[in-house]
Amino acid sequence: MKANLKSSLFNSITLVGMFFFIASSILTAKPYLLMLTVAQLVFVPIMLQLLFETKRKHIIFTWIAMLSIFLLQVVPSSTGQMVLAFIYVIFTFFVAFYGLKRFFNRGFTNWAEISIDIGMMYLFLGGLWFFAYVAKIDTGFSPLITWLTAIHFHYSAFLLPISLGFFGRLHDSKWYRLIVPIILAGPMLVAIGITAWPLLEFISVLLYIFAIFSLIVLAYRTCFASTVQAVLIRISYSVLGITIIFSLLYATQNAFGHWFVSIDFML
Repeated sequence: MKANLKSSLFNSITLVGMFFFIASSILTAKPYLLMLTVAQLVFVPIMLQLLFETKRKHIIFTWIAMLSIFLLQVVPSSTGQMVLAFIYVIFTFFVAFYGLKRFFNRGFTNWAEISIDIGMMYLFLGGLWFFAYVAKIDTGFSPLITWLTAIHFHYSAFLLPISLGFFGRLHDSKWYRLIVPIILAGPMLVAIGITAWPLLEFISVLLYIFAIFSLIVLAYRTCFASTVQAVLIRISYSVLGITIIFSLLYATQNAFGHWFVSIDFML
């Protein structure tokens, strides 16, 4: 894993992604949009390289997807932007297809690998919501909420489940097998709650918080290969435990009408 991580951090895909992200940071007129851009150009490609060996065709396809995300910053034509966003959707579709293939090859036999499979499948939903944002499709929500849904499926539905799967390769227990389905169901339940039933959003965030804080406890009880690995994983999960509280406050506002935090504050 250590050698795999080094090869994933110092190769053409990651270096090109970082270059495109730096260039996008200079060109973008709305800095908050970079929160999704960095996932598309850096985090997602690195995570995929940790999952499977990248062949030449994978490298080229990933380059094309990253180039399309970068060109969205400079192409003024709405039609051109839709084409570029659709290219990224195709990329996420193939990631989801690979996750589905992994699942069918193994089935319900390992929660750590199931978490990785579901995370890869969720990415396609992130791609669809991103396309809806770029194409200005009427989703019934404001453009900002549409964009936030795209970022939701990139981070909480893709990056977190795959991280959870990697953690499960080091730790397995009854508690782990309990929290994995909660975290996997969380992104979809929250999305449904936001769409149709704010109370469901509130309940699902409570379950999500329970699972994440349980994950934090498990992380502190797990022996890792190195001190650096232990510190970084525990810090990242602990920070997630803090930030998820703001999601609870926002869900409380939607469910009961009490104002605590705004979207602008969360951004």
